[in-house]
Amino acid sequence: MNLIRAVLEKSGLSQMELARRIGCSRSTIQRMGRGYRDLSLKEITELADILGMTRIGFIRWIEQRERALALETGEKPQKSKGE
Repeated sequence: MNLIRAVLEKSGLSQMELARRIGCSRSTIQRMGRGYRDLSLKEITELADILGMTRIGFIRWIEQRERALALETGEKPQKSKGE
């Protein structure tokens, strides 16, 4: 599961509503979801706000999801910077 899909599920928003909330188009949300476009700091901040998290909390949530997914698929989890 990708990050945008996880945010959509956790927030209960549609792609269109998420796009409106962070100030971009639905096609931009789709490109982010497919990994064709990186998130800007502003977008990370907006997504964190939508989920009621700080930016640091949001990044930690992403890292936890990636580790859990890696464990589920048998891949070696990536270490965070500073570990």
